[in-house]
Amino acid sequence: MVHGTALQAVLLAVSAAAAAAATTMDKRIHGGEAASLADFPYFVKVGTGCGGSLLDSTTVVTAAHCWRSLRQRTYVESMGEPGLVSPVESMITHPNYLESLKGWEGNEERYQQAYGFDVAILKLSTPMEAGANVGYAKLPAADSPKPKADSVGIAVGWGRNPKERGNVAKVELPILKDCPAQGGKWPVKNAICTGNGGRRKSACHGDSGGPLVDKDTGVLIGITMAGSCGEYTSFTPVARHLAFIREKMNSRRPKGAPRCNIVQFTAGTKDTCLTSQDYRYDDPFSYQAQKPKEVWWGHSQPH
Repeated sequence: MVHGTALQAVLLAVSAAAAAAATTMDKRIHGGEAASLADFPYFVKVGTGCGGSLLDSTTVVTAAHCWRSLRQRTYVESMGEPGLVSPVESMITHPNYLESLKGWEGNEERYQQAYGFDVAILKLSTPMEAGANVGYAKLPAADSPKPKADSVGIAVGWGRNPKERGNVAKVELPILKDCPAQGGKWPVKNAICTGNGGRRKSACHGDSGGPLVDKDTGVLIGITMAGSCGEYTSFTPVARHLAFIREKMNSRRPKGAPRCNIVQFTAGTKDTCLTSQDYRYDDPFSYQAQKPKEVWWGHSQPH
């Protein structure tokens, strides 16, 4: 991974091209070890470069910025061998999530909105029923406090060879009391942050959306969001967004919902479907301050 100086440069999800390059450069989880299917039967691969946690047979929780990982492969795959594959019927991002990688210099409100609500729910077309190779993550209680400083969380990601199903890695990370300003002007508020004391342990490229679980209880406490490989990692706190998560777990495709080949955006008051040709990181009209909404694909078969 290239260690950037700005937080926006180190989003842990990558485009398909960047993901392909990253597999030849470094591990995904830094300083970790092989993860057991028995310990993380709910862990899934999301699209081309993200992870997620299966909550029930048709629901995955992941990071909102992982919509980019679904642009070319709108499917979820379990880590078992053989893995189960299910098309993603819909992606529902938190209503307060706003992604913008340009124009936020000096704008803390936009900065916090980009990273303070980085959570999304995926609904699957084909159920992944619990069984020998599939299980569901444990959600925290509604009144769960923020994890205590110096407690330990376990982050899970796709390891050195993400194209090889089942090669999943885990790493134990100490919880920090406060989040550092990782190259930006402000620390991310309301995030769970981990540090490694210079031991070069962290989540890294391709680990976005994956779980951070409490070492002692196995409860899902965070969703991998951003950070610097080998240094610090920020996680979206699950307990803080539990109401959104539980509401959208029961979501059903509304009558007349649009079907988009790539991603549905809201730009002002107009909903649009962007194509891959329309989507450019450096184009403020197609990217800056756009807000993903509920996205419905309607696929029926993997490809």
